[in-house]
Amino acid sequence: MFSKQPGTSLQDDHDDQSLTTIDRIHPVGLEPLQTYEPPTIVNGSVIGSDLTILGENINIVSKDSLQIDGEIHGDVSGKRVNIGISGLVVGTISAESVEIDGGVQGTVRAQEIRLNADAKVSGDLIHQTLVVSQGAEFEGSVHRPKDASMLTPDLEGKRSNGVAKPLEKPALDVRP
Repeated sequence: MFSKQPGTSLQDDHDDQSLTTIDRIHPVGLEPLQTYEPPTIVNGSVIGSDLTILGENINIVSKDSLQIDGEIHGDVSGKRVNIGISGLVVGTISAESVEIDGGVQGTVRAQEIRLNADAKVSGDLIHQTLVVSQGAEFEGSVHRPKDASMLTPDLEGKRSNGVAKPLEKPALDVRP
């Protein structure tokens, strides 16, 4: 029924297109194993796991989504901020939504804060909605402000700590 002539290969019997088709066939009812892939950021930015940002008065502002897989020592503001499992932020995070799988040392302000199972957070959480998954580690305080406008992030980068508040006239520096 099946015979193969000596000196020929499987490649000789099939073209590349038919082999590709065969690779895509799955038995009915069985799905291929899923592998972990980091969240896809659409219209946003990514700070990769190979990047560390250090300095004084660092303020990172994203007008859309920001995925942090690296390390930041400074303040972060964005519409949606995701701290990946390898990510660390030492500073204040201010956003509409914050999801944490990695580490945070500092204050987190957001309408919605989600601490996933691998999260390790030390600091204050100021929120309207808080979700803490089993396994998450948290040490600090939790507050829900009476005025939700206190949680509006500054996406223009004009105010300190990433939180919208009235602008103050800067003091003059009189040092020689």
